[in-house]
Amino acid sequence: MNGLIARGTSSQVYLAQDPNLSIQLAIKVFECQLVDNQNSGEAVEQHKIKNWQADFINESKILHQLSSAPHVVSLMEFDFTNAKQPYIVMPYYKRSLADLLGSQNKLSMRKTLLITQQILTGLHYIHMAGLVHLDIKPANILLDDNDQVQIADFGIS
Repeated sequence: MNGLIARGTSSQVYLAQDPNLSIQLAIKVFECQLVDNQNSGEAVEQHKIKNWQADFINESKILHQLSSAPHVVSLMEFDFTNAKQPYIVMPYYKRSLADLLGSQNKLSMRKTLLITQQILTGLHYIHMAGLVHLDIKPANILLDDNDQVQIADFGIS
């Protein structure tokens, strides 16, 4: 792991280096641990843990279901750490649409049309799979080195 790159309401995303493939990865670690409900303490904590577990399972299923969809971030792996903390491994993208927009919050007409077309293509495949993203925003539109769109963060889908 090379450090924290993003933080959400129920997860943190870390930058990592795959030693075998020599590529950078994003690892989304959910802030919960799988526990035995009978041995768990407080009811409120049980409810939080169940929600985080459901978020992890839901997002993993969605990414798997959309694995061949264009302009949707790829699922590389999902599993649990030795401490039973769930995580999802995805390709790392250095920037988002929010980064590209910057403080001026505008793009050329040509760049706007190219990015919009890719977002709409990705959303079309998401909707064809019977899903709704529910959190489309510039920070969740990732861009590769060639400004190819990858829609990310299906946490509330």
